[in-house]
Amino acid sequence: MLVKLNFAIPKGVAKVVFSDEIGETPANCNLRTRIIKVNPLYWKKLNNDQRFYVIAHEAGHINLQTHSEFEADQYASELYLESGRSPKQSVFAISKVLPLENYDQRKRLELQLERAAEYDYGINNNNNALKILKIMNENLDNELDEYEYSFLGDDDDDDDDDNFKGKGKARREAKRAAKATKKADKNTRKNTKANSKAAARDKRSEAKLIKSQGGDDSGSGNDIFGKAMEGLKQVGDTVGQIRGKSVEGEEGSEGGSQDGSRNAEGDKLIMGIKAGTFYVIAGVVAVVVCVGLWLAFKPKKKQTA
Repeated sequence: MLVKLNFAIPKGVAKVVFSDEIGETPANCNLRTRIIKVNPLYWKKLNNDQRFYVIAHEAGHINLQTHSEFEADQYASELYLESGRSPKQSVFAISKVLPLENYDQRKRLELQLERAAEYDYGINNNNNALKILKIMNENLDNELDEYEYSFLGDDDDDDDDDNFKGKGKARREAKRAAKATKKADKNTRKNTKANSKAAARDKRSEAKLIKSQGGDDSGSGNDIFGKAMEGLKQVGDTVGQIRGKSVEGEEGSEGGSQDGSRNAEGDKLIMGIKAGTFYVIAGVVAVVVCVGLWLAFKPKKKQTA
């Protein structure tokens, strides 16, 4: 069964699973398969920071390809402290999973206490951590006894029981706030991009609709149509003027003139041409003029890619 972690799995680790087959060991790993097995009974006793240290320790075995517990502790400590977690909890991560019954186990706890105190003083400028380092240097034969109560007792986060009262908590909160701000900025950019795409789609849809209704909205088609209508109007006016002249000639003397008269057979003449023939010629001229105007001013089809 996979273990649900509240943090990213360290690099080099294939997966983390629960196992009831590892006995009293809190956790172990397979250097070849890169799988970490966790004892569920121990896992329940640890808080999130302590769980991170335990997984980082096993990742040290895997990535360094070593069976040395001290080398794995050094790897885990560096990964843990760089994450900005509480230095104190890295010490508890060892004291809560090891029985501290032999020299190696107690030495591992001492070394982690020293690394945590050095980090807390160097990074957070914590004077309490400096006091711990001074006492450890003055009492090399029995360092752990000075802190046996603190690191084998209560491991809550109350300030009254915390030997590391540095800025770890504030740094973690600042890191979380920066992460939240980064996520908010990412969402803002994503929404802005989506809105831009939506606006572009709407604009393309509007252009297609205008085109389907008779051309684009540039007005060029309307201008050509207007010019054609103006040309037809001029032809109509010319024909009307000609017809007006013929009527006027008709109302004149019966003999008439060259512009409006009747021939010997009594047919009506317009500009010396029979009326019927004149109207046919005028109609043909009008059609020719309209076609010429349409050809001259018709909109050109847009080439599509």
